[in-house]
Amino acid sequence: LDLLDLIWENEPVRSGCLVELAGKKLGWKKSTVYTVVKHLVDKKIIKNEDGNPVEEAFNNESNDA
Repeated sequence: LDLLDLIWENEPVRSGCLVELAGKKLGWKKSTVYTVVKHLVDKKIIKNEDGNPVEEAFNNESNDA
């Protein structure tokens, strides 16, 4: 189980809730969660919308006609 799994299983998930989940399930501190979320956002793996990390892979809208 990793942070992406927690996001996908609980989306949309607020950052504070994600910190709590990661603390309980992964033993991570708040700073670790925010650092990893920032890296995932920078790599465009997830989006952070209004404090809600949202996985991007399944939320992309296709422009195909």
